[in-house]
Amino acid sequence: MPRFNPVIPALCLLLSGCISVQQTPSEWLGYYEIPAPAADQLVLCSDIDCAQKQTVQITQNQLTQLRATFEPAAQSAEQERAQIATAIGLLERLMAPSLNTAGDGPGNALALFSGSNQLDCVAETSNTSVYLMLLEQEGLLRFHRPGGRAHRGFFTLHMPHNTATIQETGSSDQFVVDSWFGANGEPAWIAPVSVWLQGGRPAQ
Repeated sequence: MPRFNPVIPALCLLLSGCISVQQTPSEWLGYYEIPAPAADQLVLCSDIDCAQKQTVQITQNQLTQLRATFEPAAQSAEQERAQIATAIGLLERLMAPSLNTAGDGPGNALALFSGSNQLDCVAETSNTSVYLMLLEQEGLLRFHRPGGRAHRGFFTLHMPHNTATIQETGSSDQFVVDSWFGANGEPAWIAPVSVWLQGGRPAQ
């Protein structure tokens, strides 16, 4: 019988964690014990690695502002992606007072310091996933649905990074909705998953 080599499964596990990994939003959020958005409240991350979570009330006035970002109704998937990017930025601004994340800078800025209310890509992915599910629940998405979490890492020759995604309905096209690159309240960067996996980032 061949001798068992523990390095082989460990290497397989390492490799599987460093390439693109797709999960449903619920699977990703479930790992961090974050429920799907409710009618009047959201559970959101307020610290790196989602170490701290807050239950945030969302008001009818805020929902009215959110719906306004989708008016007039998009006539194409491309137009809707621009609306989604704006909506994610709006939701970050609306939720910032409750999360104390108004000072959240682009990238990891102060993310080395837990309690800084700087969000890393894990927290950003979680919050954006919640926001995308909210958009779907509110009936604001005509051409897309929330997708799974995408991951890239050392074996794609880039630093490990996570993001939320959307799936274009009626096609196999997937797009990242990456809010990590911008400061709090800036529109999320939306790009094809294939571009993101190759190390793509917003133009400076």
